[in-house]
Amino acid sequence: MKISLLTDGIHPYVLGGMQKYAYYLCKYLAKNQVYVDLYHFIPLNSKEKNPFSDEELKYITLIEVPWKRYKFKGHYIYENYIFSKKIYKKFVRREKPDFVYAQGFTGWYLMKKGIRVGVNNHGYEMFQDSSLKLGLLRWGARQTMKKADSVFSYGGKISEIIKKITSSKIIEMNNGIEEEWLTKVIVKHKKPHFLFVGRNDPRKGIENLNLALESFNGDFHFVGPLPKEKQIDKKNIFYHGKVTEKELKEIYSKCDVLVCPSYSEGMPTVILEAMASGLAIIATDVGVVFKMVSDNGWLLENNNPDTIKQAMLEAVNSDLTEKRKKSLEKAKQFTWDKIVKDFLEKIK
Repeated sequence: MKISLLTDGIHPYVLGGMQKYAYYLCKYLAKNQVYVDLYHFIPLNSKEKNPFSDEELKYITLIEVPWKRYKFKGHYIYENYIFSKKIYKKFVRREKPDFVYAQGFTGWYLMKKGIRVGVNNHGYEMFQDSSLKLGLLRWGARQTMKKADSVFSYGGKISEIIKKITSSKIIEMNNGIEEEWLTKVIVKHKKPHFLFVGRNDPRKGIENLNLALESFNGDFHFVGPLPKEKQIDKKNIFYHGKVTEKELKEIYSKCDVLVCPSYSEGMPTVILEAMASGLAIIATDVGVVFKMVSDNGWLLENNNPDTIKQAMLEAVNSDLTEKRKKSLEKAKQFTWDKIVKDFLEKIK
């Protein structure tokens, strides 16, 4: 079998949940001896090395596609359209694959030319929170979803969103975690350490989290490129900035509870990583977070500062041992070996 995998970037060249998903999907398809044409973008200033092994590269053909930046209103949608057109020009020169899998808007131009494409917009966040100014993103997503032969979904609320927009076939598929992430030892600390991992994005609920932390005295760690103006000057709050995967695993091992107070999500990789590291989870009930968070933490109805703070206080006053063990057990359901086998069965 041969698959064309279209993405605007892969981990570690480009940061983000979709990019990490594309990397692991490609990697595990190769491990299952599936040939992959990987169309992707690498930033000019990237110093990262090729993340695939020599064995994996026997099955992966890397096809780099340039991304051009523009500076006008609506530039991001236009950039995506131009990027998809560049992919098409390279795509038609190659042998036809058995299946075309496109992340986000990358398959836009192929579908315009009548090529059958499976589209994955992952969390469909642009449809989850109408208060965010994401009108153009919603328009772009609708265009690609309506033209798609099939649309990938994490299930639950995500599938409900898709059904309102298109009659395309829905393929439900979970996000995944590598088995290497599964910790063998859950370290119990004298007092719980809390953790947020993510980028500086309004959808991640950082402002509400900061308000909750103003009167919270527990130790709290932030991982991600947060600007100084978003940082709180308190002795119990620690900022690690952008870190390597090895450093991130080390930070997870020193923490007890992940806090994910997002306005919108799909099936966040960060929650899977935290679960695999044996952390209890505090997260808002958005996307399909309910698949991952139940008796292993606190599933919040909203991300109001008081709601976040109350959950953290309950965690401080709880014996987290059982919740942390349950997180680790849940994580074992979502390993990439299982995800890719399910993916191959469904696309066949």
